[in-house]
Amino acid sequence: MQKFVLIGMPRVGSNFVVGMLNRHPDILCHYELANPSSVIGPMAAASVLTQEFRERDPVGFVQAAFDSGRAKKAVGFKIFGGDVSAICQYVLDEQEIRKLVITRPNLLAAFSSQKIALKTGVWGARSKDDLHSPKIPFDRVEFEHYRSYAEHFFEGVRKKLLLSGQNYLEIFYDRLHDSEQKKSIFSFLKVDVPKDPSFDSLKQNTPNLLERFSNPGDAARHLVSIGRESWSKET
Repeated sequence: MQKFVLIGMPRVGSNFVVGMLNRHPDILCHYELANPSSVIGPMAAASVLTQEFRERDPVGFVQAAFDSGRAKKAVGFKIFGGDVSAICQYVLDEQEIRKLVITRPNLLAAFSSQKIALKTGVWGARSKDDLHSPKIPFDRVEFEHYRSYAEHFFEGVRKKLLLSGQNYLEIFYDRLHDSEQKKSIFSFLKVDVPKDPSFDSLKQNTPNLLERFSNPGDAARHLVSIGRESWSKET
């Protein structure tokens, strides 16, 4: 069995990847098992993967999560920056666990998408009824705090994996529907590439990022000041 983790942050496409992976008959991918608030969405052995177990024995909890998919060829879960540190540290150090790192280069897109999801409570749209796009205020200080955190988080993950000699596969949000990237994910996990590695999901927000804000002019001016005018849109 190949063990793996999907490393990312909210609103970078991780739910899409988990959904795609779980459509494969040889893969089990849990959701965010190390979320500090709760154990989110275990796909199997829910009675075993409890928050109490995780707090008492984080390494044993991780091993139980992998053991829950013994019938599969690849088993994993996702971790975010800010998740339970003992689990993050363990999985990053453990070389037999393969690492998928998912990023969204346009940080204004990830930032605004997260703000909208927090406001609406909708983190994954599967039908038109789930689509809500209220305008949110742009706060320069808040965004710069987010941008700094995101850049340092991914830089730290890459540095740690490289210094420890671990191979990892980086997945990009803007290539989620690219067939070659999808194939590389399955190959990296050492399972057969399916004929149709797709997953149904709806894009929740407008690709014109400035339209997501109640004060688009402030957002536009800030992008100019940091040399990121291209972040005003996302395909």
